Amino acid sequence: MTIGERIKKLRKELSLTQQDFAKRIGATQNTITRFETGRVNPSNSSMTLICREFNVRETWLREGEGEMFADEDASLLAQIAAEYHLDENARALAKTFLSLSAERRAVIVQAVKILAEEYAAQAAQPHYNPPVADAGASETSEEPDEDGLTAAERAELDAEMAEIRRMKILEKTSRTSTASHSIA
Repeated sequence: MTIGERIKKLRKELSLTQQDFAKRIGATQNTITRFETGRVNPSNSSMTLICREFNVRETWLREGEGEMFADEDASLLAQIAAEYHLDENARALAKTFLSLSAERRAVIVQAVKILAEEYAAQAAQPHYNPPVADAGASETSEEPDEDGLTAAERAELDAEMAEIRRMKILEKTSRTSTASHSIA
């Protein structure tokens, strides 16, 4: 396997387009195409940059020997995961997020901001806390809350509101993504 073929294999492993891969190392899509097809061999500085940006073993990239990725325990992500006590799910989420293009990360950041605003607004509102039922009380004789809703009705309303918020977030992130594409 040639260096170009290994670069292509790396890019595919990371699920990146040539454009996204190029952006991450400060190159053009045409440069990545030339590397992958073997028309041009990457310079030493390009090889070093690829290894550093994608946590790749230099011996694998240059010679095809050993594992593709460097020891993950020595990576920056592993250090961050240890410092912030991230579990495997949070670590996988962070790794996936960091592997996305800047544009896709911006869309996700916008969605998280919207969710945080919605959460803050919801936290500021008084919540219905259903009364603790007496041992002898029947579940069907629930008392309505200050809005005249039973616990079941409140739960149904909360679920509907959550769905509306989810749809608004999707709509806003879709507009953000569309605006990003039109700017580019």
